[in-house]
Amino acid sequence: NIEFDFLFEFKKQLGIDNIKNSSILIGSINNMPVQVLNRWQKPGEKAEYQKFSEDFANQSYEATYLYSLSDAILANASFIRLKNMSLSYNLSSNKLQKVGISKCRIYMQAQNLFTVTKYPGADPENQSMVALSPMRIITAGIKLTF
Repeated sequence: NIEFDFLFEFKKQLGIDNIKNSSILIGSINNMPVQVLNRWQKPGEKAEYQKFSEDFANQSYEATYLYSLSDAILANASFIRLKNMSLSYNLSSNKLQKVGISKCRIYMQAQNLFTVTKYPGADPENQSMVALSPMRIITAGIKLTF
């Protein structure tokens, strides 16, 4: 009388690390992600991101362009996601027939319950700077057949 179904999605892939890619525009009028706080500030420091500049025009356009074409902006975008899950229970019909119901099914369905990834952006599947993670949807209900 119990049914349980699930679907995991797995992808092994490289993707664009939009945080590193956006850091090349330091000095432009954009909000920066919190990760760029790990930037070079004093001579001799080792940091993941370049020094901030108030004047974008003084940054080397060629270096910025070549950086954006290199594999330095790539990140591991592999992930495993619990895409769909459903659980249902069918009540026995002999008890229900006394009240005029031939079938009763109680169910719950869910989509995008969780994602496991090391990708630094919001969604490793979409990889857009403005994208949000897929919406989590949970539905529950009762199906009665008279």
